[in-house]
Amino acid sequence: MPQATEQSLLKKWQGPLGRYSLLTLFAGILLVALLPSENLPQTQHLTDKWQHGLAFFSLTLMLGLHRPQWQGGLLLLMMAGYGLLMEGLQGLSGYRLAEWGDLLADMLGTLVGLFVRFVIRKRYLL
Repeated sequence: MPQATEQSLLKKWQGPLGRYSLLTLFAGILLVALLPSENLPQTQHLTDKWQHGLAFFSLTLMLGLHRPQWQGGLLLLMMAGYGLLMEGLQGLSGYRLAEWGDLLADMLGTLVGLFVRFVIRKRYLL
C-alpha cells in the first residue's frame, strides 16, 4: 500500500470513526471487566493477564493514533487511571476481585502499545 494511502487511513482514524470506535472499545472493555466471571466465555489459550494486556495494548494504540499530538506520558497516566478505575470497580462489585497483577498486565500492554505507536509515528512522521 502506498504511503499516501496509509496516511489518509490514519487521518480518517483521527476523525469520528476513531472517536466512536474508541468509545465503543472503552465501554466494552469496562462492561466485560464488570460482568460476573461466570457469565464470560472461558478461553483456553489466553490467561486473564494476557487478556488485560491485549485490551490495554489495543486501547493505548488506538487512542495514541487517534490523538497523535498527545505525549506518551499523558497516555500512560490516562491508561493507569483507567486501569485503577476498572480494578477499583471490580473490588467494589462484590463478585469480582481487584488484583495488582491485572494492573501490572494493563501497564505492560500500555507500554507495548506506546512502543508500537512510536514506531508508527516514526515511519509516517505523525
